[in-house]
Amino acid sequence: MTTKTEAKQFQYEIQAYQEDCVNNIINLFESLRQKVNFGEVLTAHHKKNKYNFPVQDTKNIDIMMETGTGKTFTFIKTIFELSKHFGYKKFIVLIPTVPIREGTKTNLEDTKDYFKSFYANEKEKEIETFVYEGGNISAVRQFIGTSHLSVLVMTPSSFSHKDNILNRPLEKDINTPELFVNN
Repeated sequence: MTTKTEAKQFQYEIQAYQEDCVNNIINLFESLRQKVNFGEVLTAHHKKNKYNFPVQDTKNIDIMMETGTGKTFTFIKTIFELSKHFGYKKFIVLIPTVPIREGTKTNLEDTKDYFKSFYANEKEKEIETFVYEGGNISAVRQFIGTSHLSVLVMTPSSFSHKDNILNRPLEKDINTPELFVNN
């Protein structure tokens, strides 16, 4: 007896505000490539887009979107675009809770075929996904070891306490030269 499994098929439609978000991020990174002063780049970007919140004096870029606007879809597209424009291949995505992490993992899988067809002419057509779950250092090792476009999905609690495994010396686990060759 064989079991037939139906794959999830969704219709995705890129929204203008999602496209704007991705383009803003790409433009910001392009500006960073051209200028050395991070603060100047952020201030110019802030003025150009007429944001009504202050620029903070940090080297962080926060992308804020409302609930239900397609944040996961937008960040996946952003990952592909950053790879396409700048050659970036490694991304760590921090998700606030375990249930949201699981939803993110599902969304990465569900959108795989869509983005594979959308980026069919690019070198990197798929995102290899690794999920760090409490003490599973092999996910980190595999993430470091791959030369493909990849995402490590984890929660801040993975490293927020000093006793967490990611805060311990791990030379024997992940600091081996062969992991870093061609990556």
